[in-house]
Amino acid sequence: MADETTGTPQKKVLTNSLKLAGETLVSPGVSLALEGRVAAGLAHRGGANLAKALFGRVGWVLVAANSYSLAANGKSLFSELREIRARRAAAK
Repeated sequence: MADETTGTPQKKVLTNSLKLAGETLVSPGVSLALEGRVAAGLAHRGGANLAKALFGRVGWVLVAANSYSLAANGKSLFSELREIRARRAAAK
């Protein structure tokens, strides 16, 4: 699962669906752990617990979204958002 650049589109959709299910139904960081990035997965699990304690369910969801983004495309959610903002600023 670590190399998503190869394979059919159907395989990528299935793989990403399983990752998303792991993040939402099991725990944030599961998709990273399944890819062999156990330390990053455990860090996201701990971060999700801390974020939930500090910010409630919204914090937990944001950490889960970041974990999924890292597992699905190799970039953190925050990096993706920065790139989107930069593209929008360049388009203006």
